[in-house]
Amino acid sequence: MARIVNGALEFNAGETAYITNSLPYAIPLEYGHSTQAPSGMVRITLGNFQKIVEEAIRKNQV
Repeated sequence: MARIVNGALEFNAGETAYITNSLPYAIPLEYGHSTQAPSGMVRITLGNFQKIVEEAIRKNQV
């Protein structure tokens, strides 16, 4: 977790960030094989990303 936090702290606006998961079950989880998140996680988050960023800016967290 500390590695993720440090990476986020080093990230600058305008840079490209990649979020990856190389585990063999990552794709099946994203496409319906999870009872906890049957609609996936990544696609939902990406669909809401602009809203998430705007809300963080409004709350002065960025």
